Amino acid sequence: CLDLLDVTMSVFTMYFLVFYPLFTLFYFFFFLRLTLYSIFFFFLMIRRPPRSTLSSSSAASDVYKRQPKERLVSFFEEHNPDNISKIDKLLASYKGKEEDLFKKLKQKYGSAVPV
Repeated sequence: CLDLLDVTMSVFTMYFLVFYPLFTLFYFFFFLRLTLYSIFFFFLMIRRPPRSTLSSSSAASDVYKRQPKERLVSFFEEHNPDNISKIDKLLASYKGKEEDLFKKLKQKYGSAVPV
């Protein structure tokens, strides 16, 4: 007949020889998978959207917008190169209202100021 000490030792032996390594492996792979998912989603969050998906309604599109001066230089190079020297004065008079300036230029020249 088995006494209590033998039963207790066999339970502990079974735990340490069978279950403990299995649980250890399970938790190791669980946390490894969790870490890899975390890294994947971190890089997924910080990646930039492709340029083909930009629209004026997108908040991310502001990152790709050029400065108003650069936009006006490229516009006037194409439409009226004489006005390139007046860009700083134009921007000073339309400070904070650059979009109004771009709309007026579109009406005047018939094409939009490039983004």
